[in-house]
Amino acid sequence: NTIKNPPNFQPDYTIHEIGHYIELLINGDTKMVEQLFQDNSEISIVRDPLWIYLQSHRSSFLTKKVAEKYIEEATGGKGLLQIETMYKDASKKNLLNNPDTL
Repeated sequence: NTIKNPPNFQPDYTIHEIGHYIELLINGDTKMVEQLFQDNSEISIVRDPLWIYLQSHRSSFLTKKVAEKYIEEATGGKGLLQIETMYKDASKKNLLNNPDTL
């Protein structure tokens, strides 16, 4: 159902069989919903009638479940906590490199 790119390969990609993609979309997978809002020039399947249909109904997938998942991701370990840690690390590094800033 899913093909992932080899380790360390750029660009990073994942390919889903359409039925699996729809299942993820219906279950509120935030990455799948985001794809519906991408600029069409970045997507190779824009001419497919099913994709055009899904994109034209994309607001239907903006559900409470999706909003909750976005908030969870934003406030979780990969969201605000990661940004906070990066900021603290950068501040410490700056302070070590420029002690006169105290």
